[in-house]
Amino acid sequence: MIGSRFYEGRCPGEIIKTSDTGDKHLHGDAVTRIETSEGRTIYYKPRDCRSSELLGDINEVLFGIRMVPEQVMGDGFAFQKEVVRKIPETSDERSRYYHALGKITAVFYALGSSDMHKDNILCSTDGPVVVDTETVLCPKAKGVGGTGEFSVDYGEIFPDYKISVGECMVLPRFFALMQMSPMIPNEDCRPEGYVDVFIDGFVEGYERICNMNTEVNAILDRFSDIPIRYLLRSTQSYAVKIWRYQNAKSEEDRAKVIQSLEKGLSKTDIDHWRAVLDWEAECIREGDIPYFGLISGGRALMGDIGRPPLISDYLEVSPVDYAKWRIGRMGPEDMKVQIAYIRASLKHIDGWEKKTETEEAEVSVLSVEDAVSEVNIALEKLWDERIALSDGCCLWHTPLINGKVGCLFGIGEGFSGAALFAKACADSPLITGEYLKTAKELTRACYNNMALFAEYLLRDYPTPPEERVISRRFNGGFDLKDGLKGLLWALDTLRDTDPERTDKILDGFRSWCIGYDRETIFDELLSGLNDGDITDCIDGGGAGTALKILLTNDSDRIEDAGIILSKISSIREQIGCYRVYVNGRHQYFLPAFLRGSTGIAYTMLRYAEASSDNCRAK
Repeated sequence: MIGSRFYEGRCPGEIIKTSDTGDKHLHGDAVTRIETSEGRTIYYKPRDCRSSELLGDINEVLFGIRMVPEQVMGDGFAFQKEVVRKIPETSDERSRYYHALGKITAVFYALGSSDMHKDNILCSTDGPVVVDTETVLCPKAKGVGGTGEFSVDYGEIFPDYKISVGECMVLPRFFALMQMSPMIPNEDCRPEGYVDVFIDGFVEGYERICNMNTEVNAILDRFSDIPIRYLLRSTQSYAVKIWRYQNAKSEEDRAKVIQSLEKGLSKTDIDHWRAVLDWEAECIREGDIPYFGLISGGRALMGDIGRPPLISDYLEVSPVDYAKWRIGRMGPEDMKVQIAYIRASLKHIDGWEKKTETEEAEVSVLSVEDAVSEVNIALEKLWDERIALSDGCCLWHTPLINGKVGCLFGIGEGFSGAALFAKACADSPLITGEYLKTAKELTRACYNNMALFAEYLLRDYPTPPEERVISRRFNGGFDLKDGLKGLLWALDTLRDTDPERTDKILDGFRSWCIGYDRETIFDELLSGLNDGDITDCIDGGGAGTALKILLTNDSDRIEDAGIILSKISSIREQIGCYRVYVNGRHQYFLPAFLRGSTGIAYTMLRYAEASSDNCRAK
């Protein structure tokens, strides 16, 4: 059977070597690599692999090519032919690869696929091949709440953002994991110059799915009884727990590892997730990565094969119905949002080559004109890199300092600080023409973002919750720098955007006891920040030093701030962006205030205004 299917009837040869590859699941099962005397390599997968047939059939109907490995299936297992890897070398080969990757990314988006990283999509002589399709259907469901290992789903606040092409993991989610993305199959084959080709492929795939949704839905119906994998927690978090368990020095230490599975859960949560936690504990004791499964047409969450479900009504809808719902909502407006998301993600690697300072920055006083130019550049960046959503909102898909993706709302790493910058520009007499128009539109969009988020919290918590609840779910708690105090202050600062709406929100939060003094809150924001000049940021960088000088209102020291900002401007001209990371690797526009680019630009604006006032006074 294997010979006739894979090798035109020729015998694959005798087995001379076997080795396990990948993670162990379900009592030690792992994918086995088989090498033969004829130089063949075959992979044995100890599970039902009909999900590969599902994806292959859809790709064949849409594009005439399957993009999955050849396989021979048995009852609950499969043999797959090795995919011959080939890194595209010429420009034409790379164009074909990225175009095909764009097409299949549209399929992943339509189906709600996940975990499609570089180890699961190989670059072959025929283009991208998906070698692991366990999560080709990945419905939305609430994870184990409160563990801190599941990111916040902002989709309830921004429906346009809930369903995003980023879910499938083809695109780099943040810089630290760029090498996990099949967008970069090899260091010598980066996607510089091929972003438009990838998007063209995505658009082609997207439009074909829309035009052939009846055929795709019929294939989904044929595969409504197949098992698929469900990722409840990250593999990395499990691997860390297994290592700690296996290297514990006592039974007490091992018990603590198992107990850590309940971290952050309330008693009600623990009771609800008891069967899941017990299954995780059993797997960790055996050295297995806990495996969770679904049936494509069902709603139950399962662990071990043959055992009763862990949670019978885990999903609201089945994976197949969820995929059909996603396909049904696809259309021109949604495609625009996804294209913007792709561009926002890939801007960090299209032409990403690290630039360094080539010469010592000239020590001079920054002119008012140059400072205003820096502000205008930041406004352009903030506008160009936004993902425009409905309801007048926009988001920035930006890697953040803590490794999360940029729809946080705090002053420190989120974009409440971007709102402060946009508002300052909109109110400044130094910002004129199209830049003033941009500043006003950004102010409105940032306000809408913050107002929606605040209204969502008030709806979700009709009575004030404990701070730890907010901190656990939304980062920062009631904190000024990264939490709700900063958000409410920013809303208050932008109050004239919509006074009635703002007052209603602020009144709703009065019982939460999150107070602040408008006159001193900026001093509070800057207090305790790190000083230094390794970065250019307000927190830990030169802009912070300059801003503190400006806030003293000492006209004799304005030139000191101008010298610091002149050096920051000179470095930006050399490397193409502000330095927003201590290690200097991550060089891109970061729309955060304390630890990102908008705070630096805000300082430039304050300097330009102070210098203008100082000149007039003299």
